[in-house]
Amino acid sequence: MSKHRAPAGGEGRQADNDTAAALVDAAATRKVRWQQLSGPKKALLVVATAVQFGLAGLAWTDLARRKPAEVKGPKRIWGLVIGINFVGPIAYLRFGRKNADN
Repeated sequence: MSKHRAPAGGEGRQADNDTAAALVDAAATRKVRWQQLSGPKKALLVVATAVQFGLAGLAWTDLARRKPAEVKGPKRIWGLVIGINFVGPIAYLRFGRKNADN
């Protein structure tokens, strides 16, 4: 057992929480340059970007070609929602259309 005691009133826990929060903030704000990424990480980033742009392009094209009566809710709102990474285009394609294309 340690001979050191934590200060009364939980101040030791607060200091630990502050230190942990500072470490998380530092890790979240650390910038990594493209050259610093490994080959697999670069490939994953390229694939994820392609999927994101592909989904958004598909969803925006579908939205533009549909009449307002074929969309659940305002087209303008769905156009904005589609811009949300991955979630937006998938939400529109799943929930925003009244009639699925055959």
